[in-house]
Amino acid sequence: MPSYICQLCNRPLHDYVSVKMGIGPVCRARDRKQKEFDFMHAKMEVLKHEQGIYIFIHDVGHNSGRSITNDVEYIIHQLYIEYGITDSTRIFYKDSEGNIDEILHSGKRFKGFKAGHTGIDLGEEV
Repeated sequence: MPSYICQLCNRPLHDYVSVKMGIGPVCRARDRKQKEFDFMHAKMEVLKHEQGIYIFIHDVGHNSGRSITNDVEYIIHQLYIEYGITDSTRIFYKDSEGNIDEILHSGKRFKGFKAGHTGIDLGEEV
């Protein structure tokens, strides 16, 4: 079901593209200019990515105590916008203790965490 509210600023969405993406034109323009996530959110780096199959990320710093774990809704949304993740894209991340966990989601909605991972060879790039 499409969202008629911007997922970043909670303002109403009016045009087809915004409704389909779940983000308004002003927020899209702002996000396009960012190379890293802004100071109010966790920062992450994409280490390895295979379009539509999986994406592997890790924290690159905590701002105001924000990390991938406690800012996961924002992280999922950014990955949806920037990498076009789908329901079947698996998202792995290295936590602060060096463990690799999986973020469960449905496209652009966070569903939970799964400790450890199976099924993807992340190789030596991890």
